Amino acid sequence: MSKKNRKRHHTATRKQQELEELDRERRENERALRNAIAISAVIYAGVWILILVIVWGNGWFGPAT
Repeated sequence: MSKKNRKRHHTATRKQQELEELDRERRENERALRNAIAISAVIYAGVWILILVIVWGNGWFGPAT
């Protein structure tokens, strides 16, 4: 293998490593985003359930007596 080829091979590996690193970062970001969305959805649902419990507890939606 000539010097030129060796150098080209090296840059190719570095490019491959950079691509793999970017791919890994992207996957981590996607996972973090999914986790954030899931947590937000759970909190949102919890708030609504709490509101409904309070409203029903006060009898605002109960039978008009």
